[in-house]
Amino acid sequence: MSEQKNRQAIRLYESVSKVCGEQKADAILSELPLYKSPTESKRRLWACASCAKLHEHFDNETVAAIRKGCHCKPSPDSVKELKKCFKESETIEQFVQKANVFGAYFSADNDSILLTYPKCYCPFLKDVKGSLPTDWCMCSLGYAEELFASVTGKTVRTELLESVIQGSSRCVIRITLDQ
Repeated sequence: MSEQKNRQAIRLYESVSKVCGEQKADAILSELPLYKSPTESKRRLWACASCAKLHEHFDNETVAAIRKGCHCKPSPDSVKELKKCFKESETIEQFVQKANVFGAYFSADNDSILLTYPKCYCPFLKDVKGSLPTDWCMCSLGYAEELFASVTGKTVRTELLESVIQGSSRCVIRITLDQ
């Protein structure tokens, strides 16, 4: 394993390793060192460089799979509360109403759920200004997929509709539950 110290770099290493193998992860991440507490400008540069490096080695679908695997884990308490809301709901609209009582940012859109963040909540980029590659946000899709698969027991598809780091005033993810 490469000598990464930063949690974000470690998650990227683990995701590349899972999707493409440890040898590929070692080769790629050895070129992307990241210290434990990088400055804002170093975080931004590393995020851009890591996305570019992934595209040097992989197609768009593989890059998306790798970035989705880099997500933070949903909290067990959130899963528990949302699972309860889902079990008590007969429709997406009912689920959204119940879930939003807990401070969630959900809305119903036909057979989908829209998850809206009023700002970028990425802990790695919270203070970073300027646009970044859309690939960076794929981890949010991975987070939403894991969260809703855990909550619903269904296969989940996600789509990034808007992103703060791409210039929008909010982040919006469409979550579709397969039947």
